[in-house]
Amino acid sequence: MAAPKHKMPNVRQKRAPRYTPVSKRQDKPDAVYWLIRNHPEFTDSDIIKLIGTTKATIAKIRERSHWNAANIKAVDPVTLGLCSQLELDLAVSRAGAKFERAQKRAAKKGAALKSIAETTAADTAEEAPASDEETASAEQEQN
Repeated sequence: MAAPKHKMPNVRQKRAPRYTPVSKRQDKPDAVYWLIRNHPEFTDSDIIKLIGTTKATIAKIRERSHWNAANIKAVDPVTLGLCSQLELDLAVSRAGAKFERAQKRAAKKGAALKSIAETTAADTAEEAPASDEETASAEQEQN
């Protein structure tokens, strides 16, 4: 058989969703809350891939509007058996690297938007002398 003329890229098989036993499904919100609290650099897609939950569930847990919000407590997903420690470490390192790249890109791009305190302080500083001049001219007109 002749060697191929072109090198074909390896085709990655798409991972099938993991089966989560019914007994562990109730633990997913606890694991999501732990990840949100302890790893703020995680995006929703990272949490979805790691734990196997939905974006709507993550949003509800962040807003504390989940139907079971009063009973959700932060529990490590490795302890719950929803992922392995190696998977968690790999996801944390990837999310950290992605976060650092985004910060470097933002720094290279230039200055970001000013904070509210900076913009309101500049507005009040510009308006203050104008209001003093207006009051002085109003007093002169009265005299």
